[in-house]
Amino acid sequence: PVICAEDGKAKGVEALVRWQHPQMGLVRPDLFIPIAEESKLIVPLTNYIFEKALKDFANMKVESGFRVAFNVAPEHFTQDDIESKFIHLRDSLDRIGVKPLIEITERQLLTPDICQRIESLRQLGILVAIDDFGTGYSSLAYLRNFEVNTLKIDRSFLIDIATNTADQAIVSSIIELARNLKLNVVAEGIETVEQLEQVFSRGCYIIQGYYFAKPMCVDDFERYLETDNKIVSIDH
Repeated sequence: PVICAEDGKAKGVEALVRWQHPQMGLVRPDLFIPIAEESKLIVPLTNYIFEKALKDFANMKVESGFRVAFNVAPEHFTQDDIESKFIHLRDSLDRIGVKPLIEITERQLLTPDICQRIESLRQLGILVAIDDFGTGYSSLAYLRNFEVNTLKIDRSFLIDIATNTADQAIVSSIIELARNLKLNVVAEGIETVEQLEQVFSRGCYIIQGYYFAKPMCVDDFERYLETDNKIVSIDH
């Protein structure tokens, strides 16, 4: 879940994938996603996640404007049917008041053609976020070359933010940059109240991390929404 720390409510969710292997048990994505990429299976796997999310949210009650985020690899943007795929996703989710958001990481190699494809999707109403912001070599170039909606601060800057003044300065700069560009900003990997207070005091109120909720299956997430999250928000 992606949580607003001001009221403790889920404003969106990131669609993740896990592999339940018959012999190995639950396999983490960092182990099998690289294999899917090397085997040219990342596009069909992502398409499966799209369709699974549509089924999962078909009857789920969420507030209007709720966002479902998908991690999308560069290979997906080279597909001929990319626009029709996302139009289908957009229209299907729109019927239940949900908006799709694609997450790309600045560590990915995005050619000018791919950037143009991403911009065309944004023009169709697909929200775009830069994931792991600040960890690549082209952070500012990304923001100059095409428009996005959201920056997600990489958790590496937040692990020691309560005591590391360099991390505090970097996070403050990213939040201020997002504010000046009129972008949303999300803090990833928040696990402690000290981390939460650091980003909250700097004006970042949208949070993702174990402090609020761990990744969960769709049934648990639906129950999570029904309990109104039961989170005490941080005072201003």
